[in-house]
Amino acid sequence: MIKMKQLVSQFANMTSKTPILGDLESLVSFMKTDEKLKFLTQSYRQTGKKTFKADAPLFAPACHLEGGKGQDNIRELTHLSLVDFDELFPEVPPDITALNALKQKLCADPHTLLCYITMSGNGIRVIYPYLGEDYPAAFAKGNDYYQQLIGKKADFQCKNVNRLSGLAYDPDAYYNSDAISFSAEEISLFHTETTKKNQKQKKLEHINTYYEQIIKPKLDNDKIIYQPNKHN
Repeated sequence: MIKMKQLVSQFANMTSKTPILGDLESLVSFMKTDEKLKFLTQSYRQTGKKTFKADAPLFAPACHLEGGKGQDNIRELTHLSLVDFDELFPEVPPDITALNALKQKLCADPHTLLCYITMSGNGIRVIYPYLGEDYPAAFAKGNDYYQQLIGKKADFQCKNVNRLSGLAYDPDAYYNSDAISFSAEEISLFHTETTKKNQKQKKLEHINTYYEQIIKPKLDNDKIIYQPNKHN
């Protein structure tokens, strides 16, 4: 059985507004071998100048775009999402051995479709597949899953469906065309459990606020001090 290539919308650089349809496997090969991308990546890591980063190609993991890269240009979902781990280590340059150990753990997970070290040299990006049509829930599920996997915090600001992912030179970029999708059922279950947890947290915060703003001032005014196992 011949597998269909995973198509994605690409952009030549940060300022480009014209998406080009390409496939993910070719992008992986590009990240491993392209000399210009290697130069841009190394230059950015050495100087920190954003012009090098801005000149690198990008792609849209989560949706196909047409005529631009805004919300109005979204045509359909790719059923892929991303996790962005940035500033993984406080030291500059980062501990490469520790960084590669985290990357290896991410690559070993069966859900991981693509994994590479980002332009900064201190971050890792993961692309994973999912089933169903609820993109916000699929993004939240995947990001929570990978956070727990490596014990690092992901960037939840990457949640917009038309978020672009910048390419970076990584000769060891990982790609697994047999990656296992998160099912619609487990995404839905995670969404339900998270919603309940958030509602409970909000209720507790409301009770605490009520105590601090209403009850406690009255107790203080009446010189009543509450202590466990004591009655005033």
